Amino acid sequence: MLDLILSTQHESSEELLGLSEVFDAVDAYIFIKDVDGHYQYVNKKVLDTFGVTLEGIKGKTDWHLFSFRTAKAMRLNDKQVVEKRKPSQQKIPFSIDESELYHLTVSSPIVKNNQVLGVIGFAVDVSKDMAERQVLLEEANTDGLTGCFNRRYLHLALEEERTNYKELGVPSSLLIIDVDRFNRLTTSMVTLLVIAFWLMWFQ
Repeated sequence: MLDLILSTQHESSEELLGLSEVFDAVDAYIFIKDVDGHYQYVNKKVLDTFGVTLEGIKGKTDWHLFSFRTAKAMRLNDKQVVEKRKPSQQKIPFSIDESELYHLTVSSPIVKNNQVLGVIGFAVDVSKDMAERQVLLEEANTDGLTGCFNRRYLHLALEEERTNYKELGVPSSLLIIDVDRFNRLTTSMVTLLVIAFWLMWFQ
């Protein structure tokens, strides 16, 4: 079961079983895959979430479990871990029961005799943290009264655009228009629209 990751050690079957029980008790999705992305082991949380058995999931890939977008992101992440032989982490969105969730996936290569045998990793749900972060960003970048983007957002957006144009080597310019008596002008325009609507309605 766990011999892929522990093949570099000499644990007994009892020790392997004990490690499996620890994995089953963890509130995270734990998985072991070979270098081609085929599942060799998953813990109880994965089995319960997807309604499969360990025998049923062995040999399957992310393409069998997730949407194309999610499977592609996970496969690219696994390839990066295998090729660079270094741990990797990324936030991957995927759907469970029609709910869009975000999971932080941490993966690490399994190496024996200088050969990568596979990938071990775990994923934890960070959807709540992502939602709270988005709320904080919106509050920081918008005006509480009007809901319009504020000066802070303007500076961030301009800096991002400047960086993009610089990387592309494309000339750029910025035009700023200052409208005097904007509030008075807006009020006048609204008044004219109301009058025009009233005339059309009662004609």
